[in-house]
Amino acid sequence: MDCPPLPWMINFHSTQDGTILNQQYEAAFANDYIQHLCKINVDSALPKKRLSGIICSVGPKATPDLLENMMEAGMSIAVIKLAYCSMAEAKELIQNVRKAVMVYSMKLGRIYSLGIAIDIKGPEIRVGKVKDDNDELELLKGETTKLTNDPMYEEFVTKDMIYVNLKDFSTITPGDKILISDTTNGHISLSAQKIVGSVIKCLIENTGKFGSKASVSLEVMVNTVLINDEDKEAIEFCMQERVTFIFMPFVEQAEVIREARSLLGKESRNILMVAKIENSVGVYNIDSIIEESDGILISRVALASELAPEKVIVIQKMIIGKCNKQGVPSILAPSVLATMAANPTPTSAEIADITNAITDGVDCFWLSRETALGIYPIESIKALDSICRTAEPLMYHTQMFRDLTVTVTPVEPLYAISIAAVEAAMKCSAGAILVATVTGRSAKLIARFRPKCPVIAITRYAHVSRSLTMWRAIDAVHYIKKPEEKWCADIEKRIQFGITHGKTKGYIKTGDALVLVMGSKMGTGFTNALKIVYASEYDTFE
Repeated sequence: MDCPPLPWMINFHSTQDGTILNQQYEAAFANDYIQHLCKINVDSALPKKRLSGIICSVGPKATPDLLENMMEAGMSIAVIKLAYCSMAEAKELIQNVRKAVMVYSMKLGRIYSLGIAIDIKGPEIRVGKVKDDNDELELLKGETTKLTNDPMYEEFVTKDMIYVNLKDFSTITPGDKILISDTTNGHISLSAQKIVGSVIKCLIENTGKFGSKASVSLEVMVNTVLINDEDKEAIEFCMQERVTFIFMPFVEQAEVIREARSLLGKESRNILMVAKIENSVGVYNIDSIIEESDGILISRVALASELAPEKVIVIQKMIIGKCNKQGVPSILAPSVLATMAANPTPTSAEIADITNAITDGVDCFWLSRETALGIYPIESIKALDSICRTAEPLMYHTQMFRDLTVTVTPVEPLYAISIAAVEAAMKCSAGAILVATVTGRSAKLIARFRPKCPVIAITRYAHVSRSLTMWRAIDAVHYIKKPEEKWCADIEKRIQFGITHGKTKGYIKTGDALVLVMGSKMGTGFTNALKIVYASEYDTFE
């Protein structure tokens, strides 16, 4: 017998007559994929809370005021790219980010959990600096230009003499292709004609523009060490600055991540390592890299410079699927909203691209040029937030959940509780899943099974709340109140704090079902209880 209508059940529907369910629920529980597509309804109400993470590059123009606005718009993680700034400049940017977090947290009346990531250089090949960092140089098809590794030109790049930081030109021969990233996230193709000492004369094969520190790709293999001295210095810098994530570029094998992790001291073991997949070697070794990494970043432009562009979407889907299976966050970059670096609205192709990645199960999107150099950084974040909230209900949750929970039994009890929490949340259209966590593991496991609702992870540890920003669906809450003497009273206050947080952000309403995941005693590894409660009108935390 069906449950009788309850006073709050109108919140399940987008219309008063109850014919359309919120958040594409009818489509989410369709019997098959075709029915899922047929039951998608354009009038179904959108969720209030975005589940996907938004990673933003921050550059020299990122003032504390701008950073506050970016957080308000929805930024989850701020990234500083060492390829574009010195360590002194990166240190100043980190200080600006932390200052903005402090001011914004005071405005909110709670601590805003923002992850800080450093994208180290790695074995990247880049051009030098043009006269003005904001200037662009145009290369015209059919003309010639020269590449050099002479340091004299490093600060004085012109369209006729382009410095590249490749020490050895001996592997390059006439006819080899050299690609320079242009400002539209495409490539300027150069064909090597003649190599004399430190200069390569090149024919320009297509017109394009590039700026300071544009990346360079070669057709030939270049011998590089796993982690060079400059990278080790960068990792040491990350340890000193206590960042949340390190993005490792051009990861071709799991040993790179293992070696980088070995450089972290005991006090820095909480820093998470994200592997950037940027060439075919990394693609073919992806299984072992996923196993060793804390996250995987799919660098589509870099992949397209080596592989056929139409193969990149194949690689993207494959890597996202493998990450979903292993419970490792996947990040999509760049060219997410590339046109919004200069335009206030996204294109239909960009919206379709983002939607496709979300339904595949991606965790985060990285806005690079859009927020670091573009003239519409806030609009870019808001547009991505809106697209994500529209696209996330389109995932076929029944199939995704079924596929992710197919496993050999018996499983660890925490896995069983996590699976049960997600299934219960879907069946009762819960407003949120709330979990009190010490290390973040419980929240990550719940998020692994792709719930439709947010997972509010309440923790007393700042580094845990910041690290959880990379996992889809997790809304990390840093709880700083003094612990209660009795464990039950303390856990109740933490859960209540999470409920109030969800109410303040507008995605928990009076009468919403809430799934609670808790432990029976203090410490790590004791999560063993699941409960369903309903949000009342008066349960707020003071």
